[in-house]
Amino acid sequence: MRGNMFKCECGSEEFYAHTAETMAVKYDGDGEELDGGEIMDVERPAWNKAYHCIKCEKAYSELPPKDPEAEWIKSRERYYLTHSSCCPICDSENISAGSIDMGDDSAWQSVTCMECGAEWTDIYNLIGVDIDNYPTDRVPKGILEPEKVDPNKEFKK
Repeated sequence: MRGNMFKCECGSEEFYAHTAETMAVKYDGDGEELDGGEIMDVERPAWNKAYHCIKCEKAYSELPPKDPEAEWIKSRERYYLTHSSCCPICDSENISAGSIDMGDDSAWQSVTCMECGAEWTDIYNLIGVDIDNYPTDRVPKGILEPEKVDPNKEFKK
């Protein structure tokens, strides 16, 4: 784990923001919302859509980056999601993946770049299913049987 990505100039890595209902929502240094929120007694509409440091109250229009390295890593992770056949660090296609491990609703796989030595984990989620074959005795009655058309029936226009 690289640690938190966001940090105030005073050193704090915790922030809060007010919603339109003046709910104070806290965020950690990874930009993740912390549990719960607190209703404020005083409405402060000017603070809406701004993040505030919990320690010094400095306001930011967006969470301030902790360091350039963390921002760069995040950008490379985003890049890899659309270019997963190459290393997210050096762009080499000489990568090696281990076996796939599975959990309840996801799978993951360790990957190593053979050029620069970077290591990462691919994470997979089930996004769909195509049924190729199935026992027809499990299909509800009437679905597989074509609708019988009465040739003597008049159709209205």
